[in-house]
Amino acid sequence: MEDFIKLMEEVFEKDGGSISETDNFRDYETWDSLRVLAIVAMINQEYDVTIPREDFLSCRTIGDLFGAIMQRYPDGKK
Repeated sequence: MEDFIKLMEEVFEKDGGSISETDNFRDYETWDSLRVLAIVAMINQEYDVTIPREDFLSCRTIGDLFGAIMQRYPDGKK
């Protein structure tokens, strides 16, 4: 989870330690369609996972999104 949070901090251009797994990432000031694309690309590149649109839309928090990735990650963890 720590590594994922660091990646999300990069995507949202936030300082280290400013994001937690309970944050609703859609509430971030920089949330927009470009961030969605950046998150999808990051997940695909870092985890080799594609999350279906419906599942992505149902994720509200950083933890929800990480959980959705872990359900699909080949080794179950990273």
